[in-house]
Amino acid sequence: MTVTVELKKRTALEEMIIRNNKSEMSEMILAKQKALAEAEENAEFYRSIGQADMADNEASRARMLESQIESLSK
Repeated sequence: MTVTVELKKRTALEEMIIRNNKSEMSEMILAKQKALAEAEENAEFYRSIGQADMADNEASRARMLESQIESLSK
């Protein structure tokens, strides 16, 4: 079984990258870097108290934020 997905609308991040407004992108990078630090800290905390599922969620969030920061930095 195959599924075809067609995107009709861009994400806010994609729109920001297309606009290429450097100051807007810099602000977003700073906000995402702060969120990344928080996600990494949360993941470490959840691991320390034995909440593996929550730690995995925060680690996934951190990876997503890293990817978004990389996209904005190009």
